[in-house]
Amino acid sequence: MSFSIKALRVNRSLSEETLCFSASLYHKGRRVGHLKNRGHGGPNEIDFLSKLAETDALKAACSSKPDATTQECWGMLHHQLDQLVHETYQTQQYKDWCRHKTVFRSMDQPDWSQINAKYSEKVAAYIRDQYPDTVEILNERFLK
Repeated sequence: MSFSIKALRVNRSLSEETLCFSASLYHKGRRVGHLKNRGHGGPNEIDFLSKLAETDALKAACSSKPDATTQECWGMLHHQLDQLVHETYQTQQYKDWCRHKTVFRSMDQPDWSQINAKYSEKVAAYIRDQYPDTVEILNERFLK
């Protein structure tokens, strides 16, 4: 996907039926607009900086289906951007969890568990000793 978002701001207290957020929208590394949702259940709103940016974004959204109608292209664009917002927000949440705790899960469990200790090799070794089955330590995704 050639889209990205930056400066994602989420307001959980205003999120009712959908996620309430605002973000800057980028296409191929260039800022092309602003993306937002007020959290009341409607679709995301896209405010493009120019008509050319809007046209380029629609073409990119429909690149896999060149014979799509304009309406279908808008639907695919909204779907792609919605996925991008949720993936970015999830990454933000994961980083926040990992800031002061060690977060892990067994590969056969969908839920994450936490240890009230900042991640270190010693803590990781302890987790792997306690859970000899395959374990994923979320903090390791964000090591620099």
